[in-house]
Amino acid sequence: MRIFNKERGSGKSTRMLYASEYMKAPIICVTSVQKDSIKSRAKELGLDIPEPICIGDVGDARTSLNTTDVLIDEIPLVLQRLLSRYGSYHIIGGTLTSDEGVEDDRS
Repeated sequence: MRIFNKERGSGKSTRMLYASEYMKAPIICVTSVQKDSIKSRAKELGLDIPEPICIGDVGDARTSLNTTDVLIDEIPLVLQRLLSRYGSYHIIGGTLTSDEGVEDDRS
């Protein structure tokens, strides 16, 4: 798993869009507003990406994935929303390990 850990507005989501098109992997996001934003940005860039999936669509019988590979925009937000949806959990901390490396430009 590749992790892009950069400041807001540094192009993380744009990189995800290019990866989504290249790998034909849908992007999972938190809200339908974010989903619409992802689709709009992909269109601006001329990219042909799979339909993004918001948390409300996960587990919905109408949402079928033709792949097991997915990309996640804003991992902590998606994880918190999933945990909140399926239980009363609130993330207060955690760790992250990436076998393929982390791009971290925070200095």
